[in-house]
Amino acid sequence: MTIFLILLLLLIILTAGAALLVVRDPMHGAVNLGVSLLALSILFLVLGAPFVAALEVMLYVGAILV
Repeated sequence: MTIFLILLLLLIILTAGAALLVVRDPMHGAVNLGVSLLALSILFLVLGAPFVAALEVMLYVGAILV
């Protein structure tokens, strides 16, 4: 079950990252960046690094996207 979740999160991260490079609207790019960063923080939680996941959400998603 864990490997399935990791693969799903990696697919979401790669898809949102690729969409970030392709979209022309800056708002859609920001949403894709937020999706990829949130999926990355969930991946950190699954891998057992809750402090890094919290920093990811607070610093990147919270500060950069706002």
